[in-house]
Amino acid sequence: MPKYCMYDSIESLTKENHNSPFPENHLVYVESVCESIHSIHTTCNTNANPPDTKFISYPCQPLETCIQFYVPSPDPNQELIPHSQCINGDKIRVWDNHDDPEADTCSYNAGYASGPTPVEIEIAFIVYDNNNLPIQVNKLVAYYKGNLLKENYSDSNNYYAIIPGYNEGETIKYCFNAGEDTRSIVTAHATAQKFYLLSDPGAAEFLDPL
Repeated sequence: MPKYCMYDSIESLTKENHNSPFPENHLVYVESVCESIHSIHTTCNTNANPPDTKFISYPCQPLETCIQFYVPSPDPNQELIPHSQCINGDKIRVWDNHDDPEADTCSYNAGYASGPTPVEIEIAFIVYDNNNLPIQVNKLVAYYKGNLLKENYSDSNNYYAIIPGYNEGETIKYCFNAGEDTRSIVTAHATAQKFYLLSDPGAAEFLDPL
């Protein structure tokens, strides 16, 4: 996570220039969210009290999509914080509601290649409008082996859930409903990664959909 606050420009990040810290030492990572399907909006602070805050937009690479996860905060008294990542398209399930914008729309029901032993994973998906911007929808849910994982997320653009002891191939299905009043054309993007690696995005292991 901290690497998001180590650069003073988009060019510095994409060139991997590790000698370009933010002016005034804005090196404290706060959170990051998907500002579009192809970019991450990151909040970085100084160590001062109160801190000074800067925001920077990082681009995803071609064929990558921004998906928002949640990770433990450095502050043990704080809830999980949003942490977004740019993910290669071959690790993502994509589906849309173009045929019926008012209906529940689901991904195919299948599993992930997670290896021979049970592993804790986090699944996540996000919904985008026709302008490739996150859009709030009426319902976001996921099913694990046919069972609802969490209560319905409403008026949100992203969903996450942690699955302990996941075995390769166990089925996961993602669904959303844009809402009867919006008639919005929405596209969803879902992925999964090993949870214990979330704190180090450089070592993130995204799972291959089956």
